[in-house]
Amino acid sequence: MLVERHLERVRNLAFRLVLCHAAADDVVQEVFLKVMRSAHTFRGQAKVSTWVYRVTVNAAREHLRRKTPTDTLADFDPPAPAGEHRQPDGNLIQTELVATIEQALGGLSDKLRTAIVLTAIEGLPAKTAAEIAGCSTATMHWRVHEARKQLKSLLYGHARS
Repeated sequence: MLVERHLERVRNLAFRLVLCHAAADDVVQEVFLKVMRSAHTFRGQAKVSTWVYRVTVNAAREHLRRKTPTDTLADFDPPAPAGEHRQPDGNLIQTELVATIEQALGGLSDKLRTAIVLTAIEGLPAKTAAEIAGCSTATMHWRVHEARKQLKSLLYGHARS
């Protein structure tokens, strides 16, 4: 039941943090193994979803630490095409836009990427995101600000090339 309830969100978060479908699958598997193995230690001080997200962020960070920066960029997977209900040109534009944004996310440090993914993409409040990331709310606000600033620079540089 826990896996069914959280699988899609954990998978999406893992992919956005590691930017590789195969690696995200490995992270998801690791997350649910860790959650099942340590479920008896859950103290109930946070929501279960917050705890599962925290395990996901830590597993993704662990995965990224084991890889060199060039490995991470080499593993970058372009997104799958959007649904077939769109026009072919719309699919191509959407796919390119998502790929450009995900590439820019890949240019951020794991802490900044985690901050922007949790708040801007997952829509979590800064306080919850900070709890998941293991930092203060003020630090989370700074990381989101810095991530946006760097993304703007990376995306502006991409648009000019």
